Amino acid sequence: MTADRNNQSTDSILEQSPASILDRNTVVIVGGARWYVGVAMLLVLSLILVAGRADAGTAAACEGGGFSLVLPGGTVSGSQKGTIPAGALGESFLVKGKYVEFEVGSATFGIRNYTLTGVPNPLDITGGRRTTIFAGKTPDHRGLTLTDDLVLELKDADIVIERTGPGLSMKIQAKDCAQGGIFQMEPARGDGTVTDITHARAPSGRHRRPHDDGVLL
Repeated sequence: MTADRNNQSTDSILEQSPASILDRNTVVIVGGARWYVGVAMLLVLSLILVAGRADAGTAAACEGGGFSLVLPGGTVSGSQKGTIPAGALGESFLVKGKYVEFEVGSATFGIRNYTLTGVPNPLDITGGRRTTIFAGKTPDHRGLTLTDDLVLELKDADIVIERTGPGLSMKIQAKDCAQGGIFQMEPARGDGTVTDITHARAPSGRHRRPHDDGVLL
């Protein structure tokens, strides 16, 4: 288990570094012409190339992805923005995607059973097996709870949900991709203090820190 003392918790799967850059002027040949460029230009070129590869990889990993909200009284799906009454949320609800699903505690926005479904995709990292990565991601609101209606946005492979309560607001953003996409929790307190978020890995889960190369889940 790990605890983050931050006002947001972000997990990203595409952590790539540009190629190493020489700290001197370097010759680049473009269309037969020789160009002398410094470190700044090389950095820009590296970032453009890496961004292009990352965008292509993300698109493939998220092919056909999209979330639904499974509530006690029914399912909400399809691209839309709207509000769900507090009374319709129950104690918890399921965010269900093609590649990713997780449970959300209505009063806290704590997460349980963040799972990759193992649905076939060229960039699948589960070997086709349903794999729970996190048993939970639990924010410590120190007695505060979320009580208002839920604000929802569904678009393509993305979901954004927000809810507030006295002195507290929470926002969750997630992406439905075979490699886990991006998952972000954003707590905000009226007193301006920091919220602890405890991450509990599932026994089968894998996790790498942001400074590591490879997959971060």
